[in-house]
Amino acid sequence: GIHLGDDDNGEDSESCEGGTARGQPHAQAMTVILGEASSLMQPLAAWRDALAPTSEGDNELCLQIQRLCQESVETLDNEAQTLATTVGSWFVADQSGLANLEQSTEDD
Repeated sequence: GIHLGDDDNGEDSESCEGGTARGQPHAQAMTVILGEASSLMQPLAAWRDALAPTSEGDNELCLQIQRLCQESVETLDNEAQTLATTVGSWFVADQSGLANLEQSTEDD
């Protein structure tokens, strides 16, 4: 599953330089979304490319499985891009909200 606090080098994400988990949670979420999608697409693409009919009768079945793999890769890619774009828009909205909050605090 997706664990936003996990990273490959075993360090606590809050202790990483720049405080990525605290300072840019949207960027980390987008990275996880795209990484997870990629890890699902890679084996589907490899299977699609490796399928070869062993007999004349297998040809149609192989073509159907290849098509299904391709459609699945495209769906995963499109959905991951949509989700990453949505998370990115939250970041923009949060940044705008923070800027407005800071401006109103300065005006007081």
